[in-house]
Amino acid sequence: MLASRQSIYLACEDMNFVWDEQEIIQFEQLWEAGCGLFDIADKLQRDPDEVALLVIDRRRQRRIKPRKGGIWGAEYIACRKYLEGREAGCKPCK
Repeated sequence: MLASRQSIYLACEDMNFVWDEQEIIQFEQLWEAGCGLFDIADKLQRDPDEVALLVIDRRRQRRIKPRKGGIWGAEYIACRKYLEGREAGCKPCK
């Protein structure tokens, strides 16, 4: 089947999925601290899509645990409560 293909498409060819050990450690610390996808991407100076793929990889490897707020993190829960009028403020992960 593959040999019969005349052209292929490689998804996300422009992205960087290579991570060094220190970045993985920092990612896992930020994940455990409840930081969301965009905050983690900002702190690691990476594209959020690259971080999202790392989340999938680390979860499949059972290196991180599911958490409240999922990929959006703890601040997502706090911000949702704020937007719904159930809490006084919204403090993003800094």
